[in-house]
Amino acid sequence: MESEETEGRTLVQVISEKYSPENFPYCRGPGVGVVIRSSPQGSPVKDRLNLPRILVLDSCGITEAGDEEEVATFCAHVVELDLSHNQLKDWGEISKILSNIPNLDFLNLSMNPLRGSSLEPGAAEAFSGLRRLVLNNTHVTWDMVHTLTREILELEELFLCLNEYESVSVSSIPCPSLRLLHITDNQLQDWAEVRKLGLIYPGLVSLILANNSLSSIHEPEDSLLRLFPNLRSINLHNSGLCCWEDIEKLNFFPKLQEVRVMGIPLLQPYTDQERRYLMVAQLPHVTVLNGSVVTNGEREDAERFFIRYHLDCPEDELPQSLASPVIQVPHFGSTLWPPSPTCRGGFAPSLSCPGRGAFWGPDRAPRAQIGSDSGRPKEALESHGPATPKKDTCVLYRPAAWLRTRASGNEIWSTSTSFLQYTRWR
Repeated sequence: MESEETEGRTLVQVISEKYSPENFPYCRGPGVGVVIRSSPQGSPVKDRLNLPRILVLDSCGITEAGDEEEVATFCAHVVELDLSHNQLKDWGEISKILSNIPNLDFLNLSMNPLRGSSLEPGAAEAFSGLRRLVLNNTHVTWDMVHTLTREILELEELFLCLNEYESVSVSSIPCPSLRLLHITDNQLQDWAEVRKLGLIYPGLVSLILANNSLSSIHEPEDSLLRLFPNLRSINLHNSGLCCWEDIEKLNFFPKLQEVRVMGIPLLQPYTDQERRYLMVAQLPHVTVLNGSVVTNGEREDAERFFIRYHLDCPEDELPQSLASPVIQVPHFGSTLWPPSPTCRGGFAPSLSCPGRGAFWGPDRAPRAQIGSDSGRPKEALESHGPATPKKDTCVLYRPAAWLRTRASGNEIWSTSTSFLQYTRWR
């Protein structure tokens, strides 16, 4: 018995035992599986096997493929194969298995001891039909990952969790088909390593980076616009982010809609509601935060809270979106910040941080928060005409939501669906 455990078991042996008539009764019905009525010569199968299209063979002590003809006979119809928690140490044996399962779409090899193992030239072709590949806690090398992805031309999902990665190796041939990358529970600390993932997998839609030690996002804004051009979802749970500037930089991923970021040092001093409001206000284009949809009403409440919360903050403690040098607006003697390189008079046709900003009165009382999501500043200026001795009008881009009307003394704020207008009588 000890000798058998040392030598391990083959895939064929495990299939024969698990799906024998005694252990796996025959079931009729469409999609249930196939029935092997005649046993291949020398096969341990004595009667018939009812084999499902999804084979779950985890924790079975498998170390090798076994007879390849029998693998082909048993598994020709299989589309998903779970071999996690086995003792496969050789990519060559795994290649033998896959070369005889032509319709395989999903392969789970998690918890197999594959550290240091590699494939002979040409053997990776057996993996070419996969769309989803799970390599969690296999300690597979980046070179091996790149060897596989070069052959798997339609790979869509890749799981590389718990592999103790401290760095990322760049491949000379990118994998544009990949849409989902799980690389949680590794040791990635430097953003320079994370940005390599954008170069290797330019088509990423979802990036799961939870439980890494990422401390900050060091990347110029124009570079972020190009780095992950298709990214719609990012998970940064339990990372080391500690600055609001890192959160604001997420705004520069052009298609980002969903963000998950909990358990980071930055949010520890706040209550749950403060965390939610401050995050919503800092991410004007995100529609789902930590798994919950951001409604229009919540965004309006968050934007109001954001300005009230920072009203009395020292300038050196303000978030980046409110801490930039100020610009005096000539028509009103008021202050607009962050600065706009194309600001004329009271207009803010673009801001340094998309969707952020605030218009403040001479007494530093907040009048409105503004953004630069869309609009036509030139036409807006022409439609209201030049300032007059009696009345000045200023049109500003508005955020997703703000005050409908606000009047105080000789000043009136009002909003439409696309801009905020400030009128002052003198």
